[in-house]
Amino acid sequence: MRISDRLKKLKPSATLAVNAKAQELKAQGRDIVSLAVGEPDFGTPGPRARGRQEAIDDGFTRYTPVPGIPDLRAAIAGYYAQTYGVCAKPENAIATCGGKQALYNLLMALLNPGDEVLIPRALLGELPRHGGAGRRRARHRAHHAGERLPRQRARP
Repeated sequence: MRISDRLKKLKPSATLAVNAKAQELKAQGRDIVSLAVGEPDFGTPGPRARGRQEAIDDGFTRYTPVPGIPDLRAAIAGYYAQTYGVCAKPENAIATCGGKQALYNLLMALLNPGDEVLIPRALLGELPRHGGAGRRRARHRAHHAGERLPRQRARP
């Protein structure tokens, strides 16, 4: 089987490497609080666990539409309207498995070959790869508010 050039260039997840190290240290008995993968250090709260079990008992176990089930999308739109005063329609809301997937989907939907992407230094470990997947990147250091960004040429 032939593997794509894009896949050959893919590197292991920096986030998962940090998480693996944290798990290794925990296994050695060290008291570690890992913020690597965004998982809480406590179990699922009772009401959510019961809701999940009710859904399973009711047979809600099939694949859902890619952007999320309609009720969830309506709840997301309602949350943004109530919290931020933004008029969002349910058909314009999507649910993802996490922040990285949302960023990846966004970047893949908006960027074209040759586009430049500004990537701040304080970022998720995988963002440069997602933002630059087959694209040119312009790297800049993070700046304070009001400070002018220097113009840099993108590297091919």
